[in-house]
Amino acid sequence: MGGGEHYVPKATTKPVTYKVISSDSHVVEPPDVWTTRANKQFRDRVIQIESHPDGDWYYCDGNRILGLGLGGTQAGMRFDKEKKIDITIGKDLHFDDVRPGGYDPDERMKDLDLDGIDLDIVYPTVGLVAWRVCLDPFLLNETCRVYNDWVGEFCNAHPDRLKAIAMLGIDSIDEGVKELKRVHKLGFVGAMIPSGAPMGRPYSLPEYEPLWDTAEALGMPIGLHTATARQSYFEGITTTIGTYIKEGVVTPLTAAMGTQGNNDFEIRRSLSEILMSGVCDRHPSIQIGSVEFNAAWAAYHMWNLDRIYKESDRGLGGKTRFSNDMIPSDFFHRNVFYGYQEDSLAIELRHIIGVENLQWGSDYPHIEGTFPESRRILAEILDGVPEEEQMLITSGNVTRLYHLPTS
Repeated sequence: MGGGEHYVPKATTKPVTYKVISSDSHVVEPPDVWTTRANKQFRDRVIQIESHPDGDWYYCDGNRILGLGLGGTQAGMRFDKEKKIDITIGKDLHFDDVRPGGYDPDERMKDLDLDGIDLDIVYPTVGLVAWRVCLDPFLLNETCRVYNDWVGEFCNAHPDRLKAIAMLGIDSIDEGVKELKRVHKLGFVGAMIPSGAPMGRPYSLPEYEPLWDTAEALGMPIGLHTATARQSYFEGITTTIGTYIKEGVVTPLTAAMGTQGNNDFEIRRSLSEILMSGVCDRHPSIQIGSVEFNAAWAAYHMWNLDRIYKESDRGLGGKTRFSNDMIPSDFFHRNVFYGYQEDSLAIELRHIIGVENLQWGSDYPHIEGTFPESRRILAEILDGVPEEEQMLITSGNVTRLYHLPTS
């Protein structure tokens, strides 16, 4: 996969020759991860693959939830001129079509070298949908625990180049906090929670306070990755593609609605709930991340929240005001990080968003990712940006955020 004629930087573009860390890469969980590792009472309900005449499909709790089209089966094909890119939800695809670097850490090293990536921050693929398909909180917690055990082993095979982000179920805050403490001891560098809180439980509620307190105390950044909004029993199950499927093909409307990280409504709402409720005021060193939503939207959003805050005589729903005369954009700059992939507009707006807040990610091995052309794409998007700023965006900010070795 990913062969054919590779693109090269424009003649006027200076090549990227320094260290590059992907802040947002993925594994593709093997078919038996949950069925062999989950406690016996959950094994019939956990995420698992079933083979059918039209391909392999993921099921959870008896429901077909996801195909293989977006999860590593077509890695790099967007750059292969000899192959037709057919972005599907999984029709006629099998796990054998997944690029081995998605689940084999030794094969991953070969792909990192091929793509010129020094280190990967690792998120799940199938696990991304867990918050939308595991409506039972106990099933979700088991799904997170099993994934965390497996991905920890995956990253420990090459700990100098692979760092794990944990999945957290937070329907029970106590259970989420317990798991966060556990994975911290296992060497994980951060954790992820749903990009959108379930209906009726916004992130502005006081019940989340133990989670914020623990994340700050442990120095564990909390990421909100695209496509992970929590569904309640009332809302029901949704999948990555939702209702915008026609004959198994992702339509332009589907992409615009967010399957490729373009829908920023979800993250704007969640960050507004967190920041405007004073979470970052009470926890000055906490780090909250927007992952794979790109970042250009942040420039307007922080300006608009500043405007609302300044123009409101009542402040935050009453007389409450932020301490030390801080305004919302101050918290965006101090406490929020943004993962982007090919958002050239965010680079143009980087001094508004914050150069120290931007983090590039390859999205390997997903079809929309930059593998195996990451350094070429970085060179073009960062063309004209001072090298010291380029180095922050491609490695320095991630190193600081996740407390990685600087050598």
